[in-house]
Amino acid sequence: MVASPILVLENYLELCHVIEETLENPGFAADITHSGADALQEVRRNSYPAAIMDAHLPDAEAGPLLQDMRRHQPDIGGILLARDRSLESLKARIEDGFFDVLTQPLNPHRLLTRIEELAEEATWLRSIG
Repeated sequence: MVASPILVLENYLELCHVIEETLENPGFAADITHSGADALQEVRRNSYPAAIMDAHLPDAEAGPLLQDMRRHQPDIGGILLARDRSLESLKARIEDGFFDVLTQPLNPHRLLTRIEELAEEATWLRSIG
């Protein structure tokens, strides 16, 4: 399977490696960045069906950053990695426009399932667009 790369915005290197391995096993590529500014540069240069984003970024808030990304790529799907499991926090993140919020510890199978759903949706949108 050859698929568009997935943008990964995470500042913990160990978690980056886990995500990269999870994505590469079924054939996805991962473009890894560690800051909001770098992620925006990547979105301007490359097309992504999805972005996996850490909720706690050193230089940006995840919700507004996703909106900035969508100014360049309106169909990019966002999956947020959050530590806060409160219902209020999760609801706020969905309201920010994230496709899903995955709490840590990360479940690689669930992450891959959600990425596959977003990739299928992006393919479908391109076919009708």
